[in-house]
Amino acid sequence: MAIDFIAMGTLIMLSGGLFVILARKIPSRYLAPLAVIILVGFLTVWAELSVGIFFSLGS
Repeated sequence: MAIDFIAMGTLIMLSGGLFVILARKIPSRYLAPLAVIILVGFLTVWAELSVGIFFSLGS
């Protein structure tokens, strides 16, 4: 469905934009941990939106 592509595009744009904005404001030695944190957040939201892996609670 089209809504899936819109949701994924929004998620990618928000994650990438957040990284770019924060990368300009923090020292370069923190870029790798920042990227890992944003990637974990991205994957968590992606997994939840795609299959409801965390909050399906028996449904």
